[in-house]
Amino acid sequence: MKRYPRNFRRKGNTVFFAVFGGILVGLGIAAYFLVSPVWAIVLCALGAVIAAVPQFFVHEGYRLDGTILRWTAPFAKKMDVSEVEAVVITAYDCYRRWKGFVVERFTTEGGESCPVPSVSFFTKIDPADLDLCDTRTRARLTYKKEFLFDAPFDFDFARDFARVFEGTVYVSDAVFAFFGEALKKIFGEKIVVFDRVPLRAKEMLKNR
Repeated sequence: MKRYPRNFRRKGNTVFFAVFGGILVGLGIAAYFLVSPVWAIVLCALGAVIAAVPQFFVHEGYRLDGTILRWTAPFAKKMDVSEVEAVVITAYDCYRRWKGFVVERFTTEGGESCPVPSVSFFTKIDPADLDLCDTRTRARLTYKKEFLFDAPFDFDFARDFARVFEGTVYVSDAVFAFFGEALKKIFGEKIVVFDRVPLRAKEMLKNR
């Protein structure tokens, strides 16, 4: 079965850690001749760790094997799709060095700027707190006990997943505005659209 990436900016992070680790290894080699073998060993070991270890996180993946959902985080995990009761599709954000958490965007052929959609998997959620989930990081923090994993949204995976998924797909209005028609074709009546207005506030307005 096809394996899908869990991280959006893989190339940039791969290069960053490889270069940073390579610099430390280079300093270690220089230290061997200019300072002492001890410093050389320390710097080379640190450089190797920095270059190699983050790659396990950068290149985490997931896939669907029949009705079994498999992912790495960074170790292999699996769960039957029947145990996943909720999926949240919202804007994909990630930590950018010196900028903090930023929503990733892309430009369409028509020049329109769109948020990159993300998909987050949960054992269950309380819909009353969905107004807090306008990005994947906030969704993860809001339902951290029920959280399984998240990833950039992939339409090929979604089509396969929709065939075996019986739960609810919650989609933020910001993402639905751009991808609503495509998502409805895939998930149909399983979709519930949410916005930033708290559910309790909506219920109070209805009862006025």
